[in-house]
Amino acid sequence: MQSFWNSLSAVEANCLKSLLDAASVFQRQLQQNERMLLETKETLATREALCERLQRSVQRASQRLDRAAHASASAQRELRRLEEAHVSDADGSWQLDELRQRRGELQTEEAATASDLLEHQAQVQDLRQRLASAKQRSQHRRDDLEGRRERCLQEKLELKEIHSKDLETIRQETEVAIKKLE
Repeated sequence: MQSFWNSLSAVEANCLKSLLDAASVFQRQLQQNERMLLETKETLATREALCERLQRSVQRASQRLDRAAHASASAQRELRRLEEAHVSDADGSWQLDELRQRRGELQTEEAATASDLLEHQAQVQDLRQRLASAKQRSQHRRDDLEGRRERCLQEKLELKEIHSKDLETIRQETEVAIKKLE
């Protein structure tokens, strides 16, 4: 291999070295672009998983809210029934107070659950927007990287073609020079 390089003129050697260096740079750029594309895909997958977890959390909070509303409505109906019956004995009065207390607890729980649900819904909406934005950026980045990759591959092919032509020219010139020396 050293004899090949020694057989080249300084200009030819520099030209060939420049071509090899350019091919190496393009190869590194291609690898870097592929790494960035992989990282973008991983980030997108992580964000989608987070969005799914929050959606499940919102669904659970919504179910809790429904159960609390149902329990509160049941307690409200029972309280009205007892109030209409005008229970005056001590046992009935105690049940009425217990139902009022339970109603208050259920209303408090319902309000807390509703607050949690609103918070989760806001988080889900924010994450949906961020996910959509991330998908859009990811797609743009992917398209850009794919374009760069295609350009790198095209330039690499062009450089190989130039390199092949230069090598053929150098071989021909070397053969001519060897024939002249003989």
